[in-house]
Amino acid sequence: MNKPYPEWTCKECGIEHGTRLPEMATWHEDKCDVCGEVKSVTEPRDFNHFKNWDSPKNSITMKFTPKLKRRNAFLRFFQSQ
Repeated sequence: MNKPYPEWTCKECGIEHGTRLPEMATWHEDKCDVCGEVKSVTEPRDFNHFKNWDSPKNSITMKFTPKLKRRNAFLRFFQSQ
């Protein structure tokens, strides 16, 4: 049985399952529907939705693009908090 599509995702799960990093998102404290932990969450649409969510792997590998520098800056920002 496939997992239902999540309403809320944390940044770690969003990075793992999404196809882009959000430039802007609204976060609040709640339970992540992917990992089940209570932390800051937002909607999967902020990560350009989760592709292949109902596939057996339940994930997708993000393609590296020329925007890699922006992605690394985004990750450094969240890791510093």
